[in-house]
Amino acid sequence: MDTSAIDTLTAKLIHIIKTRDPDKVRFWADQLDRQKNQFLVAQIIARVDRSLQKTDRELRGWFRDIYCANYSPELKKLWLDFVDLCGLSL
Repeated sequence: MDTSAIDTLTAKLIHIIKTRDPDKVRFWADQLDRQKNQFLVAQIIARVDRSLQKTDRELRGWFRDIYCANYSPELKKLWLDFVDLCGLSL
């Protein structure tokens, strides 16, 4: 997937997150998790996370909680650490 497509998808996901509709956010998070390329998913989540960190830290925390709701605390930490590492290369 090219960078412009990733940017577009990231912007759409941020727009959905800003609605604070947990059902919509869960739906699109599930759609992302079903993708075969988990590195691509991590890049998108890293971009979303970085953008929310700059603009609305409370919303960032809310999104992380929704996105990782079904993860054990250990898996949540590992996934978010991996996302943070992926974000370093962006």
